[in-house]
Parts: sequence; C-alpha cells; structure tokens
Amino acid sequence: KNRLLEDRLLDACREVGSALVGQGQLQDGWMYLQPLSDRDYLKQLFESVEITEDNSDVMIDICLGQGIAPELGYGLVLSDHGTCNAITVFDSQCVALPHKERSRLAEMLVQHVYDELSENVYRHIEENESAGPAEGSLADWIASRDWLFASGGHHLDVTHLASAVRIGRFSKQASALQSCYELCLYGAQLADDFQFASPAPFENTYLDHRIFYQALLGTAVEEGIDHFRAKAFAQPIEQT
Repeated sequence: KNRLLEDRLLDACREVGSALVGQGQLQDGWMYLQPLSDRDYLKQLFESVEITEDNSDVMIDICLGQGIAPELGYGLVLSDHGTCNAITVFDSQCVALPHKERSRLAEMLVQHVYDELSENVYRHIEENESAGPAEGSLADWIASRDWLFASGGHHLDVTHLASAVRIGRFSKQASALQSCYELCLYGAQLADDFQFASPAPFENTYLDHRIFYQALLGTAVEEGIDHFRAKAFAQPIEQT
C-alpha cells in the first residue's frame, strides 16, 4: 500500500512538474520534478525547452548545476557568459560530474577556445597578407609566421589559453587532444611574460603539455613516457 501511494505521488509530481515546465515555469516545475529518478526523461524534457534570454540562467542551474543535462547547461555558460566564466564553472562544478560527462565538457571548452583563437589568428593573417590562409590548421598557420608574436603579440586572453590546455587533460576524443596539442604549439611561441608555470609535472606549461598530448595522440610515445618518468624520479621521496 505504501509503495502504491509513493508511485501515485511520483506520477503526480511528474505530471504537474512537466506541465509547469511546458508553460515556461521552469523553477516551479523543477520543484515537483526533483523526486523523480528517471534522469533520461528529465534530460529529454529540459532539452525540449526553448532557450530565451529570460530562462537561460535557470536552465544553467537545472541542467548543469543539478546534473540533468550538463552539455546543454555548459553550452549556455559558454555562449551566454563567456570563456572566463566557463573556466570558473568547470573548476568549481564540473569536476564533480561523472567522468564521461566531465570529459565532454572539457572538450567543449577546448573547442571553444581553439575556434576563437583560430578565428583571431586567421583575421590577423588576412589583414597582413591581404588574404587568409587557404587551408590547414592553426598549427600550419603559425609554423612560419613569427611576426604573429612580435612585440608580445597574442590573439586571445592568455590566461584562457593556459586554462584550456590544463582542462584539456580531461579530454578523451582525438580531435580535442589534437586541438590541445596545437594550443600548446601556439602558447610556446608567446613572449616570456605570457609563459605561466603550472603545478608538477607540467611546470613548463606549454612544453610539458605538448609532450603529454603528443604521446596521447600516438606520436613520440616513448619520448613522452621518458620525459615524465624522469620528472617522477627527480622528485624526492618523502620519508615517513
């Protein structure tokens, strides 16, 4: 009898909550939907909501903060609040997500930064050469154009670049790892003032991360292992 009552209460919560969400009353609807354990249904329900300027922040809170549809919520953070906030949100909220979802959000951030940097580099080349590069990737574009970095030249917030390279370590997709590798090639050419140290074993942010991503991509794997093994053995062993 108690089980039957519980099921009917959950059905009522589902019906009322779904109706409220359908009417655009997201916060009120979520109050009724919280007891439901059917995450697939909740994800589908909130992914069907039309995003507006008025409901964007509520959607971020429910989809990302409550873990209902993390990719949707994080995408809204990137599009509506920018890279800086997206980095802060990742470090403060996303690290608690399941590994698969956390990896996907890291890949979203990496791609966002990579696309922004590529667009800015393309425009700089176009302005100086009267035409943009015909083909190739960011790595190809910067390979023979040292003038891009002259007099401290850079093409996006350098703290965003360093953060994307760091957060990219959560990535699993080969395309994201390749983007991280190319971000490292770019970062290595920045002026000394823009070379930030990172915690071990990535003290030389762009060099160490480049070796790391290169190994994950299947290139110079043994060299990568040797590089980080040497770092590990160089650390003093704590005596207890």
